[in-house]
Amino acid sequence: MGYRSEVGFVVPENAPRFEKLDEDADCFDSIRDADGYRLYVAEQIKWYEGDNVVDAVEEYVREHEDDCLFVRIGESDDDLEVIGHLWENPFNLGYVRELRFDESV
Repeated sequence: MGYRSEVGFVVPENAPRFEKLDEDADCFDSIRDADGYRLYVAEQIKWYEGDNVVDAVEEYVREHEDDCLFVRIGESDDDLEVIGHLWENPFNLGYVRELRFDESV
């Protein structure tokens, strides 16, 4: 089965079409366009270096950090990767960490 991650990233619409890098790859669950940006979401993906889609995405967002946001949440509690600074994006892509407890106790 392997280690899986939840991945989402926002790039400008003029960025490469990452879903077309590998004709056999059907790795994105959602691709949406809005206000000049494109959102990619993969809910349960094996995100490993050496995969041509993974390598292309990570290289692009690292080179364009000011105009992109990439978030990968792994299965482990301490596995979080964030690249980029586009926190104000038309899709409100981000992540949430919170402390929870039962207030009725």
